[in-house]
Amino acid sequence: MTEINGYTLAQFDAFSMACVRSKQRRQRDQAVNLRAAQYDQGDWSRYIKQLEKDI
Repeated sequence: MTEINGYTLAQFDAFSMACVRSKQRRQRDQAVNLRAAQYDQGDWSRYIKQLEKDI
């Protein structure tokens, strides 16, 4: 975290909020993936192909 040395309070606040949003997106994505893991084989394969297509 040495890259934030010298940040103003406003910059640190913006950085902190970005970290929170990133964590929330990861948690949402994890929840979706855990649910998708319960799909039947055909739906699971389509889900994975769509994810790979978006890369």
